[in-house]
Amino acid sequence: MVGLDLGLTGMPAIVTGGGAGIGRATALLLGEVGSSVAVVDRDGDAARATAEDIIKHGGNAIGLTCDVGCEQDVIKAAADAEAALGVIRILVNNAGIGEWRGILDIPLEDWKNVVDINLTAVFHFTQVVTRRMVDAGVSGAIVSVASVAGLTGIMNRSSYVASKHGVVGLTKTLALELAPYNIRVNAVAPGIVSTNLTSKLLGNAVGAAHSAAVHPLGRVAQPNEIADAIVYLVSQRASFVTGSVVNVDGGFLAGREA
Repeated sequence: MVGLDLGLTGMPAIVTGGGAGIGRATALLLGEVGSSVAVVDRDGDAARATAEDIIKHGGNAIGLTCDVGCEQDVIKAAADAEAALGVIRILVNNAGIGEWRGILDIPLEDWKNVVDINLTAVFHFTQVVTRRMVDAGVSGAIVSVASVAGLTGIMNRSSYVASKHGVVGLTKTLALELAPYNIRVNAVAPGIVSTNLTSKLLGNAVGAAHSAAVHPLGRVAQPNEIADAIVYLVSQRASFVTGSVVNVDGGFLAGREA
């Protein structure tokens, strides 16, 4: 992808959850293709470490501490990113948390926390950033990280599945609402990815074998494989793509063998 002109040179971007995993890989790739990146993470040190890596390789970046579930943090992060980089034109909603308990076991407070971080924060960050885009009269592109769990049911993951279904529905609706402003809105739906979020699952032989087996390609994804799809979607190479959910899932959703 780096050899192609993606139309991202100097384009200001925010990546949430950019301190690790898919977010870090996406921020690094955006920096590599010329975007100016505000790396946002609840772990400010991790955000700044990602930004420093972008700068070391000749890019432009800043790291910002932000809890995406906190209204004031989101407003401040958007303002600080714009002050440092210019009007944000790209937003990658990647920050998220997991939950492995089913309907009979998950406390209401934990349900709310998952929905707040995985769905409400996507809505709020998108609202704050797109208001600034519209006020400035600029076009833009937004990609949210959904999941295969946003397109099917998965046992004992009720809150996570519900939140990711919400991201898919929100993506399609915002694509309609923001099209008149030339702001494109898409999502990616990864299968299982090797990140901190899945480390417990992949850290034992049974979990790792099962995780590989549910993908027809016979393995889990690496963060850079999801980042490639995200950067394509925010680039000018995807200028006629909006309201789409791109499966990056190793065939997970294609079906099952009889």
